Amino acid sequence: MRRTVLEETPLVSIGLPVYNGERYLRRALDCLLAQDYPHFELLISDNASTDQTRQICEEYGARDARINFKVNQSNAGIIANFQLVLDRARGKYFMWAAHDDTWDRRFVGVMVHELETHPGAAVAMSGVERVHENGTPHDVVRHADRTNPNRMNMLQLALALAEGSPHHLFIYGLFRTEFLRQAFHNFPRVIAADRLMMIQAALSARFRYVDAVLHTRYINEEPIPVRYQNDEFGQAWHDRHRHLKKDLALGPYLFRSRMIPWQRKFWIPLIVIWPLLKRLYHGRYRFLCWLAGKIMGRGGRRKNIARYLRRLVHMGSR
Repeated sequence: MRRTVLEETPLVSIGLPVYNGERYLRRALDCLLAQDYPHFELLISDNASTDQTRQICEEYGARDARINFKVNQSNAGIIANFQLVLDRARGKYFMWAAHDDTWDRRFVGVMVHELETHPGAAVAMSGVERVHENGTPHDVVRHADRTNPNRMNMLQLALALAEGSPHHLFIYGLFRTEFLRQAFHNFPRVIAADRLMMIQAALSARFRYVDAVLHTRYINEEPIPVRYQNDEFGQAWHDRHRHLKKDLALGPYLFRSRMIPWQRKFWIPLIVIWPLLKRLYHGRYRFLCWLAGKIMGRGGRRKNIARYLRRLVHMGSR
């Protein structure tokens, strides 16, 4: 018996953890259900919302059988809610979907094609437009030349993430489900934990990048400590030593990883100290510019020296 198109295509699981998302939830659901890749399940976990989130999900669930909706009896916390949708996934591929984001209708299909044609890759992602809640554009994140993960080796990508590059946005890409389950195990309880997890992922498998802006992330104007003030995730941002704790957590977290091959763990000390080395390097540049200004005054010669120093730093960072 000939198999249908749906039977021949891999199942994708989309996990949408949500809490009090009534303001933007309909927009996100409309985008996801309009994807031109039809063979997916949409797993929604409502973290005991107190607004109209439940009613909206039930309304959409009654119209589309691909939606699998569950409500937590109490608020389990943001990290646990991300875990809950991942645990329920049945698909070969998985992606998290934020309730206030949007996607081009080609997003899922393009990412599936990328992973199907590159079996050594564990995650695929596109360019990202970041927009403020009021609709004002913030920036567009695209990766070209030296920042394109398709051209970077694993160490280069891990170092870029450690330095603060926006490759951490790949956490909202499409993953191989079993890979992500391993990667999300023992998710660190520190600020910027998503970046630490993606460093682990970069040392474990290849990333694939599609140079088209197919995803839009909306920037919440309410600070994380305020938005998640009653959650472990938000409370970590109130710690005065939060940045130090994050830096100190990286090394042990990577060394304990069961995903990273042992030979790549020799890179971990460099990855841990890399941000410090870069800060020292650029701090020296700023000091030299300041010193040149003191010696040369505010004239054109000072500008020329500063321009020359910037050129040297740019050459040294290649």
